[in-house]
Amino acid sequence: MENDELSQLFTLQDSVAVLTGGGGVLCAAMGKALAQVGVRVALLDISLQAAQKVTNEIQVCYRYRCPSGWRFLSIQRRITI
Repeated sequence: MENDELSQLFTLQDSVAVLTGGGGVLCAAMGKALAQVGVRVALLDISLQAAQKVTNEIQVCYRYRCPSGWRFLSIQRRITI
């Protein structure tokens, strides 16, 4: 299956992703990849500064590629189960 066919069958555009641990290396990479394909990204982390740093990186990288109104945000949260 070609890339174009796959993108027509499966798209994440206009979706929202909420990533816990968003200030970490792995979630930063996931957030950037998701933003690149048109996903709105919310990064949750116990450290607001870490999440904001990643959010700023995403905004700088994809500011010109994302439609107007798309947002990337940072939220300070402690997630427990």
